[in-house]
Parts: sequence; C-alpha cells; structure tokens
Amino acid sequence: MTIRIESPEGHDASMEFLLFEDQVYQHRSARWPARIPLMLPVLRAESPFNHERTIKPFVARDGDRIIARCLALIDRGYNRHWSERLGHVCWFEAMPDTRDAVKSMMDAACEWLRAMGAR
Repeated sequence: MTIRIESPEGHDASMEFLLFEDQVYQHRSARWPARIPLMLPVLRAESPFNHERTIKPFVARDGDRIIARCLALIDRGYNRHWSERLGHVCWFEAMPDTRDAVKSMMDAACEWLRAMGAR
C-alpha cells in the first residue's frame, strides 16, 4: 500500500472530501448523510464559521481512493479568549484497518498546526 497525504483544493476535491463520510458509514443502519450545504461553505471559507478560523483539510489516499480524512483548524478567537496556542483536528473519518495511513495524515495535520503557531 502506497499512501499519499494530500490537502484537497477545488470544488471536486472538496466534494470528494465531504462525501467520504458517507462511504465510511454506509453500512450503519442509523446514520446521517454528509451535510454538504453546511460543510461546503466551511471548506470554501465562505461560512460565518470561518470568522477568525484558518482551516486545512487533509486526506490519506491509497492509489486514487481516500481512506482517511480530517480537518485541521486554528481558532484565533478561542486561543485569544483562553490565552492558548491550540490547534484542533475535526471531521475525522477513516476506513477500517488504515492505522498507518491515519498516523501519517495526523502527523501532516499536526505539522501544519505547528507551522501555524499551535503548540
């Protein structure tokens, strides 16, 4: 397995990132589909959620297939209010048995967070 870590850009890559959630949970009897109208503006930095936040999506790929995803985020308002220098990782999903890919993706997300000033 050759794993690549990428940061999706553009509409098609953003849609693939968001719809990956549906792939991960497709076998569950109780689940909610990806909330594209809510989440796509966040990825495009067009949502009120983005105020004072900087985000970067990450995916782990095996060939052309996404096998894990996450969104790294710096929340300047949170950090200012709490006198912190934290980064956050959210919107995490992964296919079963992808531990090494997840570790590589999380390492990339944490490296970006550090570069953005997070401890």
